[in-house]
Amino acid sequence: MSSNPKAKINNPTSQEYECLTNLNIYDSSECNRLATQAAAGRHLRLTSNRQETAVEIFLCEDNYPGWLVQSDLAALKQATLPYQAKSFSQEQIKQLLPEVITFIHNAMQQPNYYLWGGTVAPNYDCSGLMQAAFASVGVCLPRDAYQQEAFLSPISIGELEPGDLVFLGLPKKQPMWDSI
Repeated sequence: MSSNPKAKINNPTSQEYECLTNLNIYDSSECNRLATQAAAGRHLRLTSNRQETAVEIFLCEDNYPGWLVQSDLAALKQATLPYQAKSFSQEQIKQLLPEVITFIHNAMQQPNYYLWGGTVAPNYDCSGLMQAAFASVGVCLPRDAYQQEAFLSPISIGELEPGDLVFLGLPKKQPMWDSI
């Protein structure tokens, strides 16, 4: 194996990489609209689908698709260990909620703006802030609100507790409030 990191990326199919810095992930190979961000340390897989200026990727935590600018390949290193999600019980997560809430309060104190697709401080979108807050304590949530809603267990409004996530929108049958 070559010690040149770029040489390792020449055959990316099914290879897992770790981000060395925060990276923007785009919604198409034109790389003109942000889909999400990958914080330093996140794992991703590159596909064999390459364009002149971009390569298709999937984030390992939730298989979230996107496109990475070719020049950002230099900010990846081959992962030494594959990504493996930690498993938490509902009670363990409840014990971590004060830290999650503190993360959110601290994020709100930073100068910021709403960034569609933002998951890296200081500029988040709503589901990106939730994903980052829970990631700060090791809990992996999917990227988008609809994925987060499907990932969680529905509860009644009377069961809501601090730290529960509430999803708003047009209900299929009735409003759902979700708890982890």
